Amino acid sequence: MSHRIVCLAVVLSIVGPVAQAGPRRGHLERRRAEAALTRLGPDLTVRWAAAPRPVAIRGLDVSVLGADNADRARRFVLQHPDLFLGRAGGSRLELVDLRETRSQRVVRLRQRYRGLEVVGARVTVSLDLRGHVRAVRSSLTPLSLPSTTARIDPRAAVAAARRALGLGDGQGRAEPVVWSEGRARLAYRVVLAGDPSFRIYFVDAVDGSYLGARRGAIIEGVGR
Repeated sequence: MSHRIVCLAVVLSIVGPVAQAGPRRGHLERRRAEAALTRLGPDLTVRWAAAPRPVAIRGLDVSVLGADNADRARRFVLQHPDLFLGRAGGSRLELVDLRETRSQRVVRLRQRYRGLEVVGARVTVSLDLRGHVRAVRSSLTPLSLPSTTARIDPRAAVAAARRALGLGDGQGRAEPVVWSEGRARLAYRVVLAGDPSFRIYFVDAVDGSYLGARRGAIIEGVGR
C-alpha cells in the first residue's frame, strides 16, 4: 500500500545565526522525520513549523503497550525520537494532566532535561477508547547542552531581570530551567515580588543576559 502524507506547511523566514546553524543537519532531521511518519501509516495529516519535526499529526491508529494511557502516551513519544526528542538523550516526560471524554483520552506531558523543566516544551497525545494513539500535538525539542551548571546565582538572576526592566533593588525568586527558543540554554525563571503584571521573566544562567518574559498564568505553580 502506498503511503500518502498530507503536509500543511507553515513557512517562516529565518534570518541571522539560526539560518546558518546547520542546514544540512536540519535537512537530514527532516528526512528522518518523514521516514518515521511513513512507517506510522497512510493518510496522515501533518503540520510542520520551521523546525524539522512536525508540530501536529492526525490520522494515526497506533497500538502501544503500556500500563495505562499516560504510560502509552509517554512510550509512543519515546519510541519515535526522530519525530519528537531527537537521539541525544537526557530528556524525560512528566505528566501534566489526563482528560477524558466519551470518545478519547487526552494526555499532556511536559519535557524535562536532566531534571530541569524545558520552558514551553509540551506534547499532547490523544488516544481512543482502545488505547490507540490517534493524534499528537508537540512543542518538544531535542536538546544537547554542554552543562546544566549555572554560573550566576539566583540572587544575581533576580537583579539582572530587575535591571533589564529598569527597576531598582527588590525581592524576587529564581529557579533554573532550560530555555529552548532559538539557541537552547540554561536559564533562570524569575518571579519578581510585587509585580502587578504577574509575568515570568527569563535570564541566561551563564552570562546574566535578559531573554524575555511570559505570562505567569501559563506556568503552573509559579507567579500565582
